[in-house]
Amino acid sequence: MKFGYVLARNDFFSKGRNGRVSHAKGIAEGLCAIGNEVNIFSGLDISSHLSCDGITCIEKSSYFGWIFHFKLIMSLILWRNKMDFVIIRYSTKLGGFYCILMNILFPNNWCFELNSFGYQQLKQKKNKNTIFNFFVTCLQCYELKVMKYSHMISCVSDSLTNEVKNHNVNVFTLPNAADPIPNICKSVSSYKEEKIKLIYFGMFHPYYSLEELAKDIQQMKDTELHLYGSGDLEEALQGISNKSNSIYLHGRYALDDLIKQGVFDGNVYLVLPYKDGTIANIGSPTKLFEYLSLGLPVISSKVGQPYELLRDIPFPLVTFYDESVKELSLDYSDIKREEGVKYFIDNHTWESRAKQYILQIIK
Repeated sequence: MKFGYVLARNDFFSKGRNGRVSHAKGIAEGLCAIGNEVNIFSGLDISSHLSCDGITCIEKSSYFGWIFHFKLIMSLILWRNKMDFVIIRYSTKLGGFYCILMNILFPNNWCFELNSFGYQQLKQKKNKNTIFNFFVTCLQCYELKVMKYSHMISCVSDSLTNEVKNHNVNVFTLPNAADPIPNICKSVSSYKEEKIKLIYFGMFHPYYSLEELAKDIQQMKDTELHLYGSGDLEEALQGISNKSNSIYLHGRYALDDLIKQGVFDGNVYLVLPYKDGTIANIGSPTKLFEYLSLGLPVISSKVGQPYELLRDIPFPLVTFYDESVKELSLDYSDIKREEGVKYFIDNHTWESRAKQYILQIIK
């Protein structure tokens, strides 16, 4: 099939590698890996992030937003007969406009890619102002109306799918994913040692209970917490680390370097302490799938997609806790690395997501 992939932001790629770029790269390269062609319509610097055979970059740019969108629309009109199906990333600001446009240009052959609603983001602010809440309610009505008139919607989580399906039955869940790591089973060695290492790597976002986790680890015998990354919670975590002999901050990282340095060797668990009542309840964490690609045991809170996806897998790859990691009786995890990596490759790579996409389109 020949796909169009519309990422209607002037700076979508030019701001560098982030979650949305990783997602777009994964979908595009996953579709190409199973024999499709993908034409990407967006701002500048697409080719600096995607270099896969079968991808064509249609880059548009302008200092003025409306000129950028005009150029993008003209390109879609010129290319409309060269594509079998078009995927467009949803945005609150222009969702209604692009819904109308797609229904005109590609009737019955397009799909919104939905990562979250604008009204959900605003509700996280928990503002008690009456006017603000009235605006949020109006925005919710508008966004769900856009969903009603969309041909198809791909949601990153079951939470979003459940929100949409009351307004449009042509909706499905397609979570984030990750790429396989070559020879990972030979690169990382698990073995029993005196201390258990809990490792978190990624951004220190407020929707992680990292401070609470660090304080809990301080009270646990023969357990260390190693944090790789940076972000909003860094200063608070550094304060805890300075007063502890079991909490370590290591700064920014490259995953390949961590593997080569043996960071994941030994008695290691990866930890995902998502905070309930935050955006983590509706999103799809790329971090989860990066963890799974390593084939290491994972500890996670019972929040959002990690719990939705992994609570029923038939072997103990993931251990969940209710309130605190202190509930768990941690010891050496003897799960077979090969089994964990095979589960990941069979179920949670971008190539497997692309196959799921195709099945939804043709059914």
